[in-house]
Amino acid sequence: MGAKPARSLQWFVDAFLRSAYNNSVLKQGFLAYRVNKESTRFTMGAGKYTELAIDKRPIKFDTVVTIIDDSFISLAATHLYVTYNPKAAAKVKTSLDVPKLDVTTLDDGSTLKFYLNKAIIDSRGSYADYRTFLIKGDWAKIRIGDKLPFEYSPIAMPN
Repeated sequence: MGAKPARSLQWFVDAFLRSAYNNSVLKQGFLAYRVNKESTRFTMGAGKYTELAIDKRPIKFDTVVTIIDDSFISLAATHLYVTYNPKAAAKVKTSLDVPKLDVTTLDDGSTLKFYLNKAIIDSRGSYADYRTFLIKGDWAKIRIGDKLPFEYSPIAMPN
């Protein structure tokens, strides 16, 4: 199986969860922030959109991940906003101690809203309980593709 293009990682929640398992979220190009508040706004002609109040300090995954055993980790969070931007992730400084609040919309990213205290994740990015979190945004639109096995390689069709 050939390597998937790095650009495709943005579309898979499993790729994000694998990077959380390996503590390589920033190295993989993901930026993850805590969501302080989510609200739905309405516009006159365009319908509705989701507005998020986020803490612009990227999450330090060593503070929210606990190793359970050789196969599983526990990710404890309440609400995350995740975007895929390798260039910005390469420049991030995670040493900021003072909260830096910002407002953004859910146009360019995804949220994971946790309904259980923690997510149990394996090395493939699979999670144990489907009720763990609600996925909104880009990842919610393509969830069916995440259900393919990690090793899946499509068969080339003859011309």
